[in-house]
Amino acid sequence: MSDLVTEVNEAHGGLAQHHQFTSATALIRVGGSLWARKGREGIPRHTAVRLDLRQQRVSHYPFTAPNLRTSFTPQRGAVETEAGEVTAERHDPRA
Repeated sequence: MSDLVTEVNEAHGGLAQHHQFTSATALIRVGGSLWARKGREGIPRHTAVRLDLRQQRVSHYPFTAPNLRTSFTPQRGAVETEAGEVTAERHDPRA
C-alpha cells in the first residue's frame, strides 16, 4: 500500500477495523426540478442506499413503491420485490 493509503487506513482504525464491515447504508432525500421534468416528482424522495463493501453491488429501497428495490452490479441492473422476484432487469447494461 502507498504511504497515503496506509496513513488514511490507520487514521480510521486500521485494516482490522475496515474488515469488520461488509456493507454501508445511507438514508437520503432526493429532490429537485430534474425529477419533476421527468414526470417523476416525489418518487425517489426518501430512500436508502445500501452499498456492498466487498463487491460492486448497490441497492436503492424503496424504489417507486414500498415493496420494490433496485439491484445493480456491473453485469446487471434490476428492479425486484422485497422477496427477490424480478420485475424488470437488464443484463450487461454497459453494452
